[in-house]
Amino acid sequence: MKTPWVAKGVGIQLLINDKPASLKQPIPLGEFNKNIETIEMAAQYIKLGNGFVSPGIANALATFQLEYK
Repeated sequence: MKTPWVAKGVGIQLLINDKPASLKQPIPLGEFNKNIETIEMAAQYIKLGNGFVSPGIANALATFQLEYK
């Protein structure tokens, strides 16, 4: 079934500290010395492959796991 309202040729890239995140890989964040820490996370749209990009809805949901050692 075709869905004409969905964007085509785009993906969403996760960033940590302004660098692309490697999915399913540990991301060392250094030592935490305070009671409160901030992890800079963002997401951006990217073009996939060499194909055509068409406009439309491009929603996503990301889940991440934080492990403290």
